[in-house]
Amino acid sequence: ATIAVQFSTYPVSSMFKSNILDNFARHDIVFTSPAIGSRLGSSPTYNLTHPVSIVLSAQEVAGYTPTCAFWDLKGDGGRGSWSTEGCWLANSTAKGRYMCKSNHLTTFALLMVLRGDPPTISHTIKLISLTSLSISSFCLILTLAIILNVEELRNDEGNKLLCHFCALLLTVQVISIAMLTVKPGVDVCAVCSMLLYYFT
Repeated sequence: ATIAVQFSTYPVSSMFKSNILDNFARHDIVFTSPAIGSRLGSSPTYNLTHPVSIVLSAQEVAGYTPTCAFWDLKGDGGRGSWSTEGCWLANSTAKGRYMCKSNHLTTFALLMVLRGDPPTISHTIKLISLTSLSISSFCLILTLAIILNVEELRNDEGNKLLCHFCALLLTVQVISIAMLTVKPGVDVCAVCSMLLYYFT
C-alpha cells in the first residue's frame, strides 16, 4: 500500500511567532529556521511507534540553546504556541544543521531559546520609579485635598480644571505603580495597557 505524506514549509516569523514554550513559560526565542509541516491525510498524526527524523537548518545564535519544538494548536488558550512534547533534539549533523526526532507528524521548527528567567527591570531602577511615583501621587492627593476642602479654591473655575488634571495624573500613576508591583502576566499587562491608553 502507498502512503502519501504531505510536507509544507512556512515562515515562522509571520505565521507562528510566539514566545510561549510548553504552554506555561515565556522565553526569549529567536526564529532562525522555517517551519516544516508534515502529516498523513488531512489531520495530524500522533503516537507513532517509531519516531520520525527531521533535519532542519538554522543559524546558530551565541548564548541560545537549539530546541526542537512543534506548533501546538491548543496552546496559549487556543491561540497556539510552541511545545517540546514528543519531540527532541537528537544531534547536530553539521554546523547549522540539526536532527529533530518526534513521535508525531505536525508542524516543526528549530528554535533558538535563551534559557532562564526573562529580562526584568533592575531592583534599583524599580525602587527609584516606585519612590518617584509614590511621592508624586502623594503630592497630587494633597493638592486635591486642599482644593476640595477650601471653598474659595473649590469654586474657582481654574481650580476645577486643575482638579480634573490632577485626578487624571493620579490615575495614570496608580496604574504605573500597579504595573511595577503586580506579578507580570498577559492579562495584567493587557488591562493596564488599556487603562493607560484610555486615561491618556
